[in-house]
Amino acid sequence: MANGSVSRKNNRSVLYLALLCPLIFLAQSSYPYLFPRDKGIADSPGGIYIEIDDGRSSVVKAVARPEDIDEIRHIYNIDNELKNGDKVILKDGEKARTVRISGIKSISLGVPIGINSAAAEDLEALPGIGEKLALRIVSYRNENGRYKNMRGLLEVNGMGKKKLSGIKPYTNLD
Repeated sequence: MANGSVSRKNNRSVLYLALLCPLIFLAQSSYPYLFPRDKGIADSPGGIYIEIDDGRSSVVKAVARPEDIDEIRHIYNIDNELKNGDKVILKDGEKARTVRISGIKSISLGVPIGINSAAAEDLEALPGIGEKLALRIVSYRNENGRYKNMRGLLEVNGMGKKKLSGIKPYTNLD
């Protein structure tokens, strides 16, 4: 991002979210009667998150069953397959299209960020990855082709083993 203050705001948002999650967990554990939980999607270990954006508002849907994904595809007339972390963009008079959700949303939902498909702005959401390193990761990918494995990131100037091990839980080769 060209503006450092925007990047700091994004990092601050992730920090606030990271601090809020343990507080919610503690409250749910200590006072379960205040936070009733439905069994089903929320408890599913294989939850898939799809964002639907109609230009006015955006909502992230958690789905667990293939039938739920098929229903979303049918409702919005989507031809291609939907996968975890997809964002469906709806515009009046146009066919729905899919892109990936933002890096910050990916991290907050536990959806891995694909190093072979993510934009530099999305890579900036990863711990220890700033604007310049994110741009170098994308530039290296554009010049040399897709990363074949995560160790390929070590070829990028500024990416060391420690930093790579810090981002591995949040990334995949997508």
